[in-house]
Amino acid sequence: PRLRTSSRRLRRRRAREASASCGAIECLAGFLKTAIPAGFDAAKPVIRLDADALDYIVDSLEDGPAADAVLQRLAEHPASSVRASVAQNSLITRRAIDKLVADKAYSVRSALLENEEVLSKCSAQEIVSIIDKDPGLLQSLTWNPFVAQRMYSALEEVFRSSEDPFVQELMIDLQESIEDERDVDGF
Repeated sequence: PRLRTSSRRLRRRRAREASASCGAIECLAGFLKTAIPAGFDAAKPVIRLDADALDYIVDSLEDGPAADAVLQRLAEHPASSVRASVAQNSLITRRAIDKLVADKAYSVRSALLENEEVLSKCSAQEIVSIIDKDPGLLQSLTWNPFVAQRMYSALEEVFRSSEDPFVQELMIDLQESIEDERDVDGF
């Protein structure tokens, strides 16, 4: 408890010092902006927020130009959990998608494949590049027969030569879900 109190006091003191030396703080388009003395490096953040706070900000965004700016900037964040939050957001823009398509983090690519907005804005080849020959990500498409139908030929081209029994089974499941969807539509 004592350590927590002293840590809290230290944060408050630093905040007062920053406020006194930098001037008033205002929020502009989801980012903190301050009246800062000359010589300040604008490329460095003024206030650092942890990943949980940034996730909350992403989840709380409302449609508009500010949301676009925030999502674009956070699509480049070093924490994969923040990038995954951006990938899950229904307000995601094409520019943010372009930044996340080649992401190496599984959680980010999985979130992209689970987002209807992303799937509607991406070509079959982009979706294949998100999957990046990962069977786990391929499996996440089996829940969406519309997407599977739209891009089955591109997926088949990439995965048909796979000797992985799991991938072979997934491709059969995809084909069956497409056929089931056709049967329902034709009924």
